[in-house]
Amino acid sequence: MTSVALIIAGLTLLAVKPPATHILDKLSTLRSPFNTSVVGAPQLIKGAEELNGLDIILLGLVVLIATPVAMIFTNLLYFIHQRNYLT
Repeated sequence: MTSVALIIAGLTLLAVKPPATHILDKLSTLRSPFNTSVVGAPQLIKGAEELNGLDIILLGLVVLIATPVAMIFTNLLYFIHQRNYLT
């Protein structure tokens, strides 16, 4: 739910405060040169603080991907704590 809210907030910010048109043109193509592998966590946090729509959308996607990973890790710790082993 948080990830959806972040993505919607980012889209809203893009509509209200759009970046330069050449950036939107690059992002809207199928072969976009926008490389998310070079965007680090500090840039996402800084961009979110500056209300940058693209960074908030990417932060929402990171939260969306991290949620199931965190649940698996949490459940693993819970099973270890409960000594609930598969036999």
